[in-house]
Amino acid sequence: MRESKIRAALRFFLTVFLGVAINIAIVAIAHASGAKIYFSALGTALAAVFGGTVPGVLTGFFTSAIGMAFDSLNLYFCLVDVIFAMIVAIFAKHKFFKRLLYTILSALALSVLCSALSTTVYWLIHGFDFGGGVVAPMAKWLCANYKIGKLLSLFISYLYIEGLSKFISLIVTFVIYKLVPVSFKKSVMPTTLRYRRQRTDKSSFSIGTKFAALIFATEILLGALTATTSYFIYRNIAVNNYADKCRGVSEILASYIDGNAVDRYLEGGRGAEGYKEIEKRFYDIQAAFPRVEYVYAYKIMEDGCHVVFDIDSGDIEGREPGSVEPFDEMFEEYIPALLNGEKIPPIITKDSYGWLLTVYTPVYNSVGECKCYAAADVQINRINNDIAIFIAKTLAVFFSVSAIIIVIINELISRKIIYPINSMARTASSFAFSIDDNLEDGVSCITALNISSKDEIGDLYTSLVKMASDTSTHIKEVEHQAEVIERMQESIIMDFAEMVEARDKCTGDHIKKTSYYVGAIAEEMRREGMYPGILSDEYIHHLKRSAPLHDVGKIKVSDTILNKPGRLTEEEFNIMKTHTTEGEQILKGSMAFAQNSDYLKEAANMAAYHHEWWTGKGYPYGLSGEDIPLSARIMAVADVFDALVSRRSYKEPFSFEKAVEIIKEESGTHFDPDVVKAFLNICEQFRTDIK
Repeated sequence: MRESKIRAALRFFLTVFLGVAINIAIVAIAHASGAKIYFSALGTALAAVFGGTVPGVLTGFFTSAIGMAFDSLNLYFCLVDVIFAMIVAIFAKHKFFKRLLYTILSALALSVLCSALSTTVYWLIHGFDFGGGVVAPMAKWLCANYKIGKLLSLFISYLYIEGLSKFISLIVTFVIYKLVPVSFKKSVMPTTLRYRRQRTDKSSFSIGTKFAALIFATEILLGALTATTSYFIYRNIAVNNYADKCRGVSEILASYIDGNAVDRYLEGGRGAEGYKEIEKRFYDIQAAFPRVEYVYAYKIMEDGCHVVFDIDSGDIEGREPGSVEPFDEMFEEYIPALLNGEKIPPIITKDSYGWLLTVYTPVYNSVGECKCYAAADVQINRINNDIAIFIAKTLAVFFSVSAIIIVIINELISRKIIYPINSMARTASSFAFSIDDNLEDGVSCITALNISSKDEIGDLYTSLVKMASDTSTHIKEVEHQAEVIERMQESIIMDFAEMVEARDKCTGDHIKKTSYYVGAIAEEMRREGMYPGILSDEYIHHLKRSAPLHDVGKIKVSDTILNKPGRLTEEEFNIMKTHTTEGEQILKGSMAFAQNSDYLKEAANMAAYHHEWWTGKGYPYGLSGEDIPLSARIMAVADVFDALVSRRSYKEPFSFEKAVEIIKEESGTHFDPDVVKAFLNICEQFRTDIK
């Protein structure tokens, strides 16, 4: 056991190592040759197909991690490689690599999916714009020459470079899979085979599904918590960083402005001495800090903000010196401090100029009076954009690592919990539903599981083996006793029926022959497709078993009437007719004490209704048509036929031909036409039974 575990571990690590080595070797060759398309997913696909989900996922992850030597952004695309490995492993488990058509369709779908995921990751980590990397030149060329959107250009580029690479890798994997001998596959694919064996039923709420759903939900919640926490932490840091940057810019601007000349600038405008030199410096500062949206200097007075410097910025035209801007509503709480020339904290406003973070630095004259404020603005949207990029990168790494953790945990749970439990459940279920077939095989299947874990599952398995063995022994004993009891019941029934018939000195073997006729007619009706929902093997067995009891009510009729040599009087015949209802009552009373009373139910039906007519002219209840139970309709034909061909105290036997002719003539009046039809088809085999 220890040796097999060591071999399994060595095989596992060797699979991952070879997969990563294949990928890195191909990537290195591609970079050295300057190729744009390379099969960097070949090792991952091979590891997933031959090793299973965990080796495939680890191969994809370590390939991306090592690939950071070529491109630092490879870490963020690790999630795509992990998802690729997981899906390839699923395809392998469902035998998608058995046929070329399935492989081609799967490869196409997976290539498109991975290209879409890579496009999304690239788009997010580069701030919703073109960045660097292999796909950027092609995407930019498509966007410029074919006037298509940036996102679509990226997707087409990834589909050509990465999608084609993964498609070819999967086709090559299919070829290798087909060339590898079956014996080798079985020796190196234990994970795939194990998963295939552990599938039990199609229940959507199996223990494996619940574990997977729980782990997945946990990772999603952790991802959401990570994203939320990252957002608030990074936003606070980003706002503080941008505020510090704006503060530095505004302080530089303030250092350029001569506080003693502010009033001169307001009166003389751009023509004032030294104004243009300072304005140029404003332009230089804005160019040096591209993330700073606006730079300006205002003098705060009672009637509003008087423009000192306000340069052109993008689409916003600069204002003329001396012009007055009204206060924004969000400034109201700071107006007293601004009028007093005090320092104020960074302000966030949202108006026609955008969502802005603004830092004000006071400009003082030679006597310490605040003459104006130098200000620098940055768009909050830039901060949010940076936050989105940061969160995208964080989640890409988080879910890559999480996917690996999920796969490993799922594998461990499958090996240590789900597989043993599923195996026990499946085998126990087979044992439970095969009790009537082969108990020894069921016990052998449970014992063959050989689960040896020293935990609750091992204890459960030991108890299950003992329970199955004890159950098998007990069931054998019960079955033996049941067989004995059933034989005793049948013997008692037959003895009782013969005892009743023995009182009628003219009936002879009537119960045996009618039982045979009833079974033969019922079998023929089933062959002809009549009453498919009723005429089962069990039903016909009940008919044969209960037929001898159809005249059990005669035990209540006196011997004088029963053996009278001549025709019965009307009063005697009325007494004779009571054998139907008396038989029904006797048998219904017996049903309360019998374990299996289905045959007694049919026996009661035969006893009560075998003298009913199809047209309703019979006795004792005057039932007609299919209101008469089927068993009684079959017995009616069998009973009358045997009475016709047998000697009675009041008549001589009819010939076989005459008896058959009478049965045929009374079809649709006395007898059910379907029963008569079946009787006529097989009646020749009854000729030899006539004595």
